[in-house]
Amino acid sequence: MENNFSKVFMFLCLLNFSNHLADCSYDLNLIKDKINIIPLAVLGTGPAGLSAGIYGARSGLHTVVFHGPTPLGQLKDGILVENWPCVNKDSGLNIMNNLEHQAKSFGTYLVNDTIKEVDFSTWPFKLHSQEDPNRYYYALSLVIATGATPKRLGVKNEDKYWIKGILSCPLCDAHLIKDQHAVVIGGGDSAVERILQLAPYAKEITLILRSEKVRAIHDMYKKIKDLPHVKILFNKDIESFEGDGNKLTGVNIIDTKTGEKSIVKTNWVFLSIGFDPNSSVFKDQLNLDPDGYINHDSLTQETNIKGIYAAGNVCDRIYKQASTASGDATKAAANAVKFLSDLDMSPELKKIVKQNSYYPVQEDILKIESIASQKQLDEIINKREPVLIEFYSPLCSLCKSMKKTIGAIAYKYKDKMKFYKVDILKNRELTKNYNIGVVPEFLFFKDGKLIGSRSQELSRVQLIEFIELSLKS
Repeated sequence: MENNFSKVFMFLCLLNFSNHLADCSYDLNLIKDKINIIPLAVLGTGPAGLSAGIYGARSGLHTVVFHGPTPLGQLKDGILVENWPCVNKDSGLNIMNNLEHQAKSFGTYLVNDTIKEVDFSTWPFKLHSQEDPNRYYYALSLVIATGATPKRLGVKNEDKYWIKGILSCPLCDAHLIKDQHAVVIGGGDSAVERILQLAPYAKEITLILRSEKVRAIHDMYKKIKDLPHVKILFNKDIESFEGDGNKLTGVNIIDTKTGEKSIVKTNWVFLSIGFDPNSSVFKDQLNLDPDGYINHDSLTQETNIKGIYAAGNVCDRIYKQASTASGDATKAAANAVKFLSDLDMSPELKKIVKQNSYYPVQEDILKIESIASQKQLDEIINKREPVLIEFYSPLCSLCKSMKKTIGAIAYKYKDKMKFYKVDILKNRELTKNYNIGVVPEFLFFKDGKLIGSRSQELSRVQLIEFIELSLKS
């Protein structure tokens, strides 16, 4: 009976993976003329990516993990994580920093780069660097852990007031809603998490959801239902956003049962309505489901191409938990190790792979000096040198995750310009004078004048493009 059950279970699992493995030549001779070889490449440094990196490096494989556009993934934004194994309670950022440290301790290489294009039609798999358009990596095996991006509603005026009141990072922007009314849209765990992040700052919080009940797990919901300044509106659809052209002033809603329309007055809305998998770069290379999740064998995490595996939110449309992402990534890396072992490379070929492998150069990091007053900033600007100033918050996990990237860019440009930073919590005057809203926000000064600004999360490449454009202006 037990044996029959096992067979049925195996059949059902394999049934979920309906795509046959694509034909691909794994001729070992194809390796000989390649450079920048990576035996195990991992895309993404969230819980899945770093877990795959740990397992790969610990197994003795030369393992390179690419940070991608969102270093340390979504978990870093969690104000309090209680369901990570062996950790009672801690911030998401602390958990991810510890995971990153553990990965490095086993010899995992972490690279500040994003893969912008891939070619899986031949092996080794070709990965195109965004950081250096002339650089290609050749992966002998690959774990895709690119995660997911928060969804938008797609309603009228959403794009118009994005960043002008419609936001996605409560920790980054908590200072904006101090003693004000904030709205959270969504009904799952992440919506409740956002309320908990905003609760110490907001005077009033309204949760708007389409259904007649909150979908968050009971323990999460318990934490907000008795908060006196939190109100929940059930069975409401968002029709549009409205504002004065410069900032958001309200949310137009309609009752899904009665059809009654109303407006919720607010300057601040935080969306928490789910995620879209970050799989667009693989659209013509791998089999995806209609919503963009990567189809894979749920037992091995293998995609429709042998040697390529997926783990985490880019392929998991059901659980979406850090712990399941980590477990699936461990399976993926374990099967990547087996895949390479089964290739049965000769000692001579292994030597060639080692000689031609990609070893990232350790970047120098420049310490960024802080600005403490308007007078100090005026003195810096009046020198008429090119200057980039980052306005940040110590509460902002995004700001913290970008710290190394900014330090590396500052070192790269140290002979061309100066870099400084301003803590918005300590420098209310500067924050007000330059009308700083969401953080991080970057201001570029040249010849004593403000040339331009950029807000919120920027990839390494985007920040460099902004700097180059500003230097030329």
